[in-house]
This record gives sequence, C-alpha cells and structure tokens, in this order.
Amino acid sequence: MKRTILLLTAVLTLVMILLAVGCGDTGVSEDVNGQQEEQTEAEVIPDETAPDKDETAGEPGTVEDELIALDEWKAPLTLQELVATFSEIRHTVLQNGVAVAEVHYLLEGSETVDGVQTDKISTTITDETFTVWIDGGGEIRKTEIGGEEISLQMASMLAEPILMNILMPFQLMGEWQVRDILAVSQTEPGVTIHRVSSGQEKIGDLNATVHTFDVEVEPPAVPAGQGGRMQWRVADFGSFQTIIGWEVLEGAGEDMNIEFRIDKVVLR
Repeated sequence: MKRTILLLTAVLTLVMILLAVGCGDTGVSEDVNGQQEEQTEAEVIPDETAPDKDETAGEPGTVEDELIALDEWKAPLTLQELVATFSEIRHTVLQNGVAVAEVHYLLEGSETVDGVQTDKISTTITDETFTVWIDGGGEIRKTEIGGEEISLQMASMLAEPILMNILMPFQLMGEWQVRDILAVSQTEPGVTIHRVSSGQEKIGDLNATVHTFDVEVEPPAVPAGQGGRMQWRVADFGSFQTIIGWEVLEGAGEDMNIEFRIDKVVLR
C-alpha cells in the first residue's frame, strides 16, 4: 500500500505539471514561457548546408529552407497505439530546466491472464515500477506495483495519470500539430520555422539523423498576446521519424517551461 501511495503521489504531481502547460488543450494557442538550455545530450555534427537564422529570416508563415521527409511519422496518442508502435521509450520531463521525472515504458511481451491474451507493459516513474496486462481492447486485466499485485479498482485510479505521463511527448506533437508545421505544404500564417542544424546522433542503440528546428508562433496562428519560440529536435531513424526533444525558448503569458528529452526509442 505504501508503494501504491508513493507512485500515485508521483504521477499526480507530474500530471499537475502537464496540465499547467496545457496538455489537455488542442491547437497551437497554448501560453508558455521558458529559457533556452545548452544542448548536451549527444554530439551533433553540424549540417554546413543549413543556413544561419539571420540569413533566412522570413515573413510569418514561410519556410526558409528545405524540411525533411515525414513518411513514417510516429506519434501514438493512445496506449493501444503506443503498444502497437514501440516496444520501449525512455524520456525525461523537465520544468524550468530541472528534471522532474524519468519515464520508462517497456513492452515486456505477451501473456495469458485468466484465459485472455494480453500485452505486458511496465512503466517506471520515480524509481517505482507499474506493470499492467492489457487485452486487445485496451482493458486492464492485471496490475502490479513493485512486483505486488493490486486491485483493479486501485489500478483504474492510477492508469489515467500514468498513461498521461507515458504519452506526453506524443500528445504535445498532436496538440501543436508538429507534423503539419514541418510539412511545407501545410505551413500556416503566423508560423515561421527555421532549421538550425542537422547531424548524426545515437539515440539509445539506434543511429539517427537529428534535425533541430526553431519554430516561432504568433498571431494569427494564436490569439493576440500569445505565442513564442520553441526548439524541436526531430530524429529520422530511416524506418520512422519522431520528435526526441522539445524546449520552449521564449513565450508570452504565464511563467511556464516544460521540456522533454527522449534518449531511447525502440520500434516494435
């Protein structure tokens, strides 16, 4: 029971942080603010062909340089989609430049529970592991915390906040229409995107070409008085593409700053 309370407290704290920056809203009208941090996760090999920002500054709604192919974009929005897409994801959530949690999702395999075929999924948050067995319809059939089985009633209380933390990076992608913004043909007035650099990195055990973009959002894409500038790190693993880093550089409104950094991703 003590482990259950500790994990519930941890995930609810993270949920409050995520709700504060608008993960429950849609569109690109969220009000955020933050500070730029030095990139230290991995060595980036600069793309000498990528133009400097000063040389490519354009009108809102323009794309100043060639973007990237997103034919195999991965951004699951539900647990079932996540299970079907990735076998492992590890990301760190930061606020005001400080890590608040490391979230590690792992698909451990398939097992039969009470005669029903299920996927066994573990999620570790704040050094505590939450394991669920879900069937093909997304129903939880069994739950353990720290290796101890808990009631399905208690599991239902934990499932939603834990799910929110697992899916947070992908929910942000959807709510801010990341794929649409990166697509030349769908860039809208009020959105200016600039590729800062491109280079080879190793993300977990996979090699990827990582592209860093500065994205500025202002009216009419957002209401008057809102908007700001973000930095997105998009990884192209060859067989799929996804965002591995999100940082708010400047923003109007409340003093908020949320970031995430994915340092391991394995396609199922």
